[in-house]
Amino acid sequence: MEEMREPIARVLGAYDQEIALSPDRTIQSWEDRQRPLLRAVQNEKFLLGFVLFFIVLVACFTIFATLTMTVVEKTREIGVLRALGATPSGILAIFMMNGTLVGALGSGLGYAVGIYVAHHVNTIRDFLRAKPLEWDIFPADIYLFDEIPTYIDHAAGAQFAIAAAVSALVFAIIPAFRASRLQPVKALRYE
Repeated sequence: MEEMREPIARVLGAYDQEIALSPDRTIQSWEDRQRPLLRAVQNEKFLLGFVLFFIVLVACFTIFATLTMTVVEKTREIGVLRALGATPSGILAIFMMNGTLVGALGSGLGYAVGIYVAHHVNTIRDFLRAKPLEWDIFPADIYLFDEIPTYIDHAAGAQFAIAAAVSALVFAIIPAFRASRLQPVKALRYE
């Protein structure tokens, strides 16, 4: 757009010298005129990413806490497995697979539900606007749209889902490593 300003000004100046000579008249693109709105949208996208980061972080800490409690509760069972010949890498694999499975299922289901909600957002809006609730989450007089416009960026959604699954795997490492380091005799005496 920036490259086209000067050629457009020359063409318009050929038809009207006042346009070419007047300093208060400029050629503006749609983006120039809507710059505050576009900045607000960009700010909302940043805040959405920020909130999603903390949601994933809380989910990862939940996985970490759950696996840590599982290791504590299953200390005797881990000791029995070790006494029967299970290797530390085998125990590590069990708990890593547990964390990976939880992360993969959670991110996959979250992605699927997110796509479903995005496709049906106007139906959900109509349901919320119906008689018992009467709650309009997207008032047309404020947003100047009759329907909620949706655009689904599958690449960004997949990136978030993959990042969430990898984060769950990373947060599963410490409890899994702790479980693999248990000595059979100490684990069997644990109460």
